[in-house]
Amino acid sequence: MKERRISKPVTKKTTRARKRQTVGESIIEGLRQAVAWTKGENDDVRVTLVRVTAFLIPPILLSPPV
Repeated sequence: MKERRISKPVTKKTTRARKRQTVGESIIEGLRQAVAWTKGENDDVRVTLVRVTAFLIPPILLSPPV
């Protein structure tokens, strides 16, 4: 005869509401990630490359040094 096993009822895990990050905390976290990325410590950061065109550079920066 086979024994019939009774499974335990599934318990639901309650998830805590995530605390919303303030603007200051977000900026500080971004700066820490940037520093870690430049040191090669953290590869899990989002990197956004911005293409700079000649239209964004002011004429003062393009003039030769005096």
